[in-house]
Amino acid sequence: MNKLQATLYRELDILKKHSVKHELASLEDMTETWFMVRLSKVALVGVLGFMFLLVAFNNITDYNANFKFVRNIMSMTAILSDNPNTWRAIPFPVIHHLLYWFVILWESLSAALCLWGAWRCFSLIGAPAKVFNRSKGLAVAGLLLATLLWLVPFIIMGGEWFLMWQSQVWNVSNSAFRFFTISLLVLIYFTQPDAEQTADESSGL
Repeated sequence: MNKLQATLYRELDILKKHSVKHELASLEDMTETWFMVRLSKVALVGVLGFMFLLVAFNNITDYNANFKFVRNIMSMTAILSDNPNTWRAIPFPVIHHLLYWFVILWESLSAALCLWGAWRCFSLIGAPAKVFNRSKGLAVAGLLLATLLWLVPFIIMGGEWFLMWQSQVWNVSNSAFRFFTISLLVLIYFTQPDAEQTADESSGL
């Protein structure tokens, strides 16, 4: 072996060592990234679950405050007086109470599914991607219920059917849209495949 060959072999050996170190560093970075992504998803679902639980708790402990909102919106007492759609009004207190309790139960179920789903995902946060993603079902169900809660009773029924937007006092369209947007964005983010799963699929595993 002459000097030129020996030099080439040394250079190749250095390149191999550098390549291995680079691959190990990339693997470590990827591991840290997917863990933090999973943790962020679980944290967001858990925080939203707590918020839904707090909303339901406030509605129960301060029942009359938000019941007045339900009563006035369904009775259409605060819309323009010459509106031809006042026939849509439902002035029956029994129905007001039933709908209000239905909304509270809806909020409670959303909270329970989100919190339970977040805990289930957290307990499997270090599991393989396929296992972790299969554990998302409960949380996805909770987020979907929450998204529909702000969309159907408040934005669609309250805003468009009972014309809540015409009221200067009982209009919560902006708040409902804000909560709807937050729930939808978290739902979209939570259901995205994490980095580990993408790496596994691209490698054919």
